[in-house]
Amino acid sequence: MKRAQTELEIVIGMNRLVEEVDLHKLTYVQAVVKEILRLHPPAPLLLPHSSVDEVCEVAGCYDLPPRTRVLVNIWAMGRDPSVWEKPLEFYPERFLQRQHPILDKTVDATKTVDVKENTFEHLPFGGGKRACPGRSMGNLVVEIVLARLLQGFNWELPNQQDPKTLDMTEKFGAVIHKAQPLHVQPYPKLPAHLYK
Repeated sequence: MKRAQTELEIVIGMNRLVEEVDLHKLTYVQAVVKEILRLHPPAPLLLPHSSVDEVCEVAGCYDLPPRTRVLVNIWAMGRDPSVWEKPLEFYPERFLQRQHPILDKTVDATKTVDVKENTFEHLPFGGGKRACPGRSMGNLVVEIVLARLLQGFNWELPNQQDPKTLDMTEKFGAVIHKAQPLHVQPYPKLPAHLYK
């Protein structure tokens, strides 16, 4: 939280609210959103699809019979240790720079792992030609809301609760919710006229 707030203070300042046109400059906030969506996708399973009318080979390992219903578990994919180093750890920096598995060099991951692209490593909105048509808007909304909440407020857990004791257990369904509601206390940090 502090690193994202520092980025907002440096890039945007404290005399105006962050706007949509500013988001492309907020690489750490973008990385935080990607990490949130990796660990806690809004829907754990993508919409079901059916395989084609002939046997379909998947990843060179599986043959799907014709018209097999396929469900993609993006919740599990976001926690796959063969894809993500320390997959259960909240670590937004993994999206800033990383070793690209194909190019075999360090790359700017904000460009290579993107919810708008078809890298198929990070699929909170699906991928390919059947990806969610609202993915750009959904990602934009999450980025601007998070940026404004972090820019406008300092956030604390009640009763000086240690963040490491926060229960992040999820309640599964068509969409994922926290099993226990999150209670936080906001403290304004911008000039008063910006809150009107």
